[in-house]
Amino acid sequence: MSNTVVQNATHQKIYITTCMDFQTLINELDHKFTIDVIDISPFFVEGEAWMYSAISKHYKESYESNYRLVFYFEQDFHQYESYPGDLAHAFQKCITSMDISPFFVTLITSDTETSNDLILSKNILATDKQNFYNIDPTVDITHYVAEDITCSHTPPLFVKGTTNCKKLWSHLHINVNGDVLPCCMSNHNYSLGNITQNDINDIYQSTYANKIRESMMAGKKPIACESCYKLESAGLESPRVAMPLEELSELNKDGTVDDVFINTIDIRLSNLCNLKCRMCTGNYSSKIAKEEYDEFGAEYKTLKFNDIKNPNQLLELLPQVEGIYFAGGEPLLMRSHYQIMDELIELKKTDIKISYNTNFTVIEYKNTPIADYWSQFSNIHVGASLDAMEEHIEYIRHGTMWKDIVYNYDRIINDDTLDIDFSITANINIFNAFNLIHSQQYWITNKELPPPKHNISILTDPPELSIQTLPFAYKKKLDTEISNHIKFLNGHNGHGLIKQWKKIRHFLWKSDNSAMLPKFFDNVDRLDVLRGESFDEVFSEYIGLREMQ
Repeated sequence: MSNTVVQNATHQKIYITTCMDFQTLINELDHKFTIDVIDISPFFVEGEAWMYSAISKHYKESYESNYRLVFYFEQDFHQYESYPGDLAHAFQKCITSMDISPFFVTLITSDTETSNDLILSKNILATDKQNFYNIDPTVDITHYVAEDITCSHTPPLFVKGTTNCKKLWSHLHINVNGDVLPCCMSNHNYSLGNITQNDINDIYQSTYANKIRESMMAGKKPIACESCYKLESAGLESPRVAMPLEELSELNKDGTVDDVFINTIDIRLSNLCNLKCRMCTGNYSSKIAKEEYDEFGAEYKTLKFNDIKNPNQLLELLPQVEGIYFAGGEPLLMRSHYQIMDELIELKKTDIKISYNTNFTVIEYKNTPIADYWSQFSNIHVGASLDAMEEHIEYIRHGTMWKDIVYNYDRIINDDTLDIDFSITANINIFNAFNLIHSQQYWITNKELPPPKHNISILTDPPELSIQTLPFAYKKKLDTEISNHIKFLNGHNGHGLIKQWKKIRHFLWKSDNSAMLPKFFDNVDRLDVLRGESFDEVFSEYIGLREMQ
């Protein structure tokens, strides 16, 4: 074997050990160590949950000093610019999340970029704003480059397609910490700038913003927008708004914009929230942030309206804006929401489309009913995040009182001064997979809220909360309930909602993530202790699930 020295983008020296062929290397490692050899190329077909399962089979609390886990694949798939290969990054993430020391891990590929990818991946995980990874800076995964590697799977072919999104030209999304992102779905580690430090015009005309737009126009995928591309590759709809080719042809090819014209705003100026939802983090809930600080020492930076470098620049956008989307946290608790509403009233811009994502547990602010504001606007859309009913929603969205939700709905709907488009936006996941069906039937039958007023998003991340984590027997049971629910919806003009449930059924069976079940229960039990709750008492539909880990 011989060593080759290369330098990555941060000028770190990386030693790549090469050999004549794969089998020779395996023989040498086998002579030196006790080894297990694992082909991880099925990741390209089976995904990250499969990799987690494959690696977890070799996990031990401790290893003998002469033991090595030897993983291999041939070539990686680099679908995002300036980002590690898909397999290398997923591999590094799985090893790190399972707390397996890199000391015991060897990776063999024929891809010379893998060493750089592993270093880049490690740096990304160490600075991840949305997750906590325990990174050991002193030890790296050992990487060998070998020839004649035979794997069970090869990476997919790269297909250049339309990857652009209109939001990069005309949409403003401000996250709870002041980061300006392409949209709410964006990877939060790749902000365009921060509104506490930069003016909006400077952010949208920055080198980085221009680079993302230029990449999109060339049919490339910027990593900032990976969430939408992942949804689309799974056959699901994403919030990406592609521009027609004729519109693209009129734009600057280098991604620059001559004038910044924002016509829609998604504003989340705080993580202030009164709930602790099982699918959420401290990024979007001040209650969870307190919990995570007490347990992990994690701290989240949040924004106040007056923290904006120039608050007037946001208010000055309002005359040209056609739509504003308020989310949080819980927007109906935030002072900034009412400051903007007051400004709109002052501007007499009360026909603007105002949309909400709200947990709908509070409809007053400092003893002022929200109806006092909404009655002055003609285009209010309320999307209530109601994923379940009764004790299920009270568990899933800790702090919710089901009777208050019903009371708030009756109060708003029966208010003759209001003309509100009310809908329910649910997120289907392992917690509510069965109860969501009962909840929809309750709202449709008891509250006469028709199927077109229901929308369902499918949780894909974190994978342990996905319905794909259900074992076969529970998937089969859920599939039967979905079939019966579709029959119910057929009798209530529910064609659009039926399409959504058919997509859910397809997603359910597309992948087997059941290996994530132990991770699911680890998180469930940890939070049950903290919050004084019991999964087993609430979820009678999952009797026996715990034993299938």
